[in-house]
Amino acid sequence: MKTPRETVIPTRIDEIQDFPSLKDYLKKLIEHFEDEHINIYEDLKKINQGIQVKIGSFTCPAATGNYSVTGVGFKPRYVEFMWTPTAYPTGIYLGSGWVDYNGNQGTIGCGYETSSSAYTSNRSDACIFNPNQSGVIILKASYVSMDSDGFTIIFSNVDTYFKLYWKAVR
Repeated sequence: MKTPRETVIPTRIDEIQDFPSLKDYLKKLIEHFEDEHINIYEDLKKINQGIQVKIGSFTCPAATGNYSVTGVGFKPRYVEFMWTPTAYPTGIYLGSGWVDYNGNQGTIGCGYETSSSAYTSNRSDACIFNPNQSGVIILKASYVSMDSDGFTIIFSNVDTYFKLYWKAVR
């Protein structure tokens, strides 16, 4: 009798044809994985679950403090943000940011642009951040938690002109 390490798994077409049926071949392949203590069923179940993604948006709250997004349907591992004002008298304001389940967060290219000037800022202390033309912070939020049905961030600076878009990933 062969030990598990000596189990021969066919890899060429002519070797596979030696088995009476595909079912017999797959059975032998699964036995091999089980002999090697590889749980193929659990691995396939994880692969089958795939990646879940949910997107949404909200208008910036009028007051500072915690803001929870619910109805996501799962506890995110990662959330991306993008924001832009719904109306502003001058310039283009926009930005993007992210946060992961460990609380790592950052923003990229957050700022404004007018015909005469521009300002951008990358941050690691916030997942949402935007200054005005003078460099004054008008929008800032940081990670609080990933929740069973969404996530929570805390706004320390708010501006209701901004619409925020998010993409949660598990």
